Amino acid sequence: MSGTSPILDRRGLAKNRIEALADGIFAVAMTLLVLDIKSPENHPLETTGDLIDHLVALEHSFAMYAISFVVLAIFWIAHHLLFHFVRHVDRRLLWINMLFLLLVTFVPFSTDLLGDHGHLTVPVLVYGANLLGLGALLALQVRYLAARLELAAPDLT
Repeated sequence: MSGTSPILDRRGLAKNRIEALADGIFAVAMTLLVLDIKSPENHPLETTGDLIDHLVALEHSFAMYAISFVVLAIFWIAHHLLFHFVRHVDRRLLWINMLFLLLVTFVPFSTDLLGDHGHLTVPVLVYGANLLGLGALLALQVRYLAARLELAAPDLT
């Protein structure tokens, strides 16, 4: 057997598994956002005008969906760009990333909470804390990678 296995490399573990997991989690979280937009139940819409009126009444739900989708897209792009510079991962970077992904999965809930109760302070704080946590954990990953150059691509610095 020649060469070294990417899993057994002294510099760290292969990064492809965490990238695949992150892509899947972002895809599910982005999809879950749309589930807060409810189609009419238990009251039939008799005309096209009724349906249009109902859709217009959902404009707040559509706006929350679009905003949070774009927010998650921004974090996915940032994560994707970060992992362009990652050559290997270690357990600590994996756990920091898992915490980041934990907060990604919380975005649909915090979006729903804000959409339903945005007039209250707590939902605004929950949504804001969710986004601040995501940003902080992404920044922590960048700092961690910069401090452990053996995990990074040579062009990081």
